[in-house]
Amino acid sequence: MMRLVKYLSGPALALVLAAGGSTSYSLVGSFSIGNSRLSGDKAAQADLETALRVAMAQHRQFHNFSQAGPPELEQFNSSIKWVEPDADLMPTNRQVGVSNGGDNTNQTVTLAAVSTTGTCWYLVDVASSNSETLTAHLGIRSAGVWYGYQDDDATTCNTPDSGPPTASSLSGGWSKKGFSHSKNTRAK
Repeated sequence: MMRLVKYLSGPALALVLAAGGSTSYSLVGSFSIGNSRLSGDKAAQADLETALRVAMAQHRQFHNFSQAGPPELEQFNSSIKWVEPDADLMPTNRQVGVSNGGDNTNQTVTLAAVSTTGTCWYLVDVASSNSETLTAHLGIRSAGVWYGYQDDDATTCNTPDSGPPTASSLSGGWSKKGFSHSKNTRAK
């Protein structure tokens, strides 16, 4: 009896036929899934989502983002290289910029990562409706997580110490719908 087995190996999906009870395998085919542009964007987005979970855990502990800086977040998760506000990010080494600036109530954190495609991705968490971010005319209108990106093959990408970037400086503004609203759903 033959059964079909599939497994992932790096960026390729391999399909293998396995003979029942036997340890011999024969390769049926290998197919590439996705393209390098999408995988670069997805990697940066995944780093941002991991960083957001870490920052949210920090918020739960202190009830604000006052301790959401690189040294403090490093203690929660050292797999990400946490970068200070206004420092240029590189699309390697899992770098995520973090800033709790622009909000004296410490209820907002801004995260940024640049992908290997040159796209600068942003996540902003506004944890409370008393955040000054909501009154700063940035295009962020309610508490919650907001997604944005700059699709201009950015040579620099950073988290501004003055708070989240304005919607007009982003490609498509801010969205609460996740990264799927952006160009990562289409190949270039």
